[in-house]
Amino acid sequence: MVPVTEAVVRELRWWEAALLACSALEVGVPLAYRQSFPDASAHGVMVPYSDASRELASPESSGFGAWAIVGGKVLYVHGLWEPWELAQLSINVLELAAMQFGTFTFLEWAASHGCPISHVMEFTDNTAAEHSAERGKPHTERLSALVRERYHRLVELGVHSSVERVASVDNDVADGLSRGGAKLADALRIVASSGYPLVRLTIGGRVRSLAHLRPML
Repeated sequence: MVPVTEAVVRELRWWEAALLACSALEVGVPLAYRQSFPDASAHGVMVPYSDASRELASPESSGFGAWAIVGGKVLYVHGLWEPWELAQLSINVLELAAMQFGTFTFLEWAASHGCPISHVMEFTDNTAAEHSAERGKPHTERLSALVRERYHRLVELGVHSSVERVASVDNDVADGLSRGGAKLADALRIVASSGYPLVRLTIGGRVRSLAHLRPML
């Protein structure tokens, strides 16, 4: 038994309108039957992990990183934030951006190497990034801009996504990739011990650019 409050009625009416509106479907309504979402070990499922770091006092260790095993290889990306990104974008925005840097770069590589991906199960240790991407209801303009862009690309690629939070202590590889220096070396040592070849990828300009967030500053 669920009390049908005024707020519940408003929410149900919003969903009814969203599901009936073609414009909403074009960007992906964040509602799906998840019981049929395949297991992470199933064929066509990619499982990327990502992280971002934002230390204003040490920009040399403030960056992004993500990794995933695709086609028998460990794919990874990492880099530093631009000065304006570090200074003016929140850690929540940077965490969501880092997740998308990895996911869309890995999907592009998979498509070009004959590794079809239909589902991605993404892991982040940032709750705001998880909720924004998973529920489709971000609470800031910048997160909203990233989520809109994200949904368009997922629909364009025909890929379904599920986002879950991973504890920071279990996200050590992505954390190391995001911080550079000794921590980056440790992260690469850990993944190299898996026995899989390591492949560092370059993030394409369309994926990497956060310039569209600057007018909101």
